[in-house]
This record gives sequence, C-alpha cells and structure tokens, in this order.
Amino acid sequence: MMTDAEKQSVLTHQLLMSESTWEKMIELGYTPEKEISLEFFYESPTWRDAEALRTFLQSEVEYTSVVHAYADEWKLTGRTQQTKLTLSIIKQWIEWMVIAGFQFNSKFDGWGAEIS
Repeated sequence: MMTDAEKQSVLTHQLLMSESTWEKMIELGYTPEKEISLEFFYESPTWRDAEALRTFLQSEVEYTSVVHAYADEWKLTGRTQQTKLTLSIIKQWIEWMVIAGFQFNSKFDGWGAEIS
C-alpha cells in the first residue's frame, strides 16, 4: 500500500510528464480541434486489483482495457474513446486516472497517443 506522500509523488510526476508529452504531440501535428484516443497504463500487484480497476474503468467511462501478467506484477493497458483534448483536459484526466488507480491498489504508469 502506498503512503500519501508516495501517492502525491506519482501524481506530481505524471502531471509534469504530461507537459512534455503535450509539447511533443503539438510538434507532431496534433491540434485541439482533432479528436484523438489516448493509451494508458497501470501497474498492479495482483490480478484481482488490476481486474477490479479494469471493471471500474469500463463501467465509469467505457474505456477498453486488458489485464496481463508482466514479470511479477500485473499490467492493465487500455484506450480511451476519441475526444478533443487540451493540456488542461489532459491534466484533469490524469488526476482522475491516478486517483482511480489508488482506489484499486494500482499505480497509473503513464499514457501516450498516436499522432496521425
């Protein structure tokens, strides 16, 4: 179980990383007028935690996701629906995703986007 300080560290780290990811998206041609789907990643200590999180995300926001074993932990990977984004929206989304993960003993491990 993560401490409050560790949880805050994860959130801060993800929010800081989002700024450089956003800048890279813009460099590659993304504009807030385009709809895009985001990939996301979590780490969980047990299959049960990862599956509970997957079920929650599916019921709350209808994200597609899958749980798979990786080394001695479980990974949840998924994708959002297509949507228009701004940096502000991404930061709100990251905070929600990080907190959702903590509710299921899972750590949000990042996100990405394919720019076409």
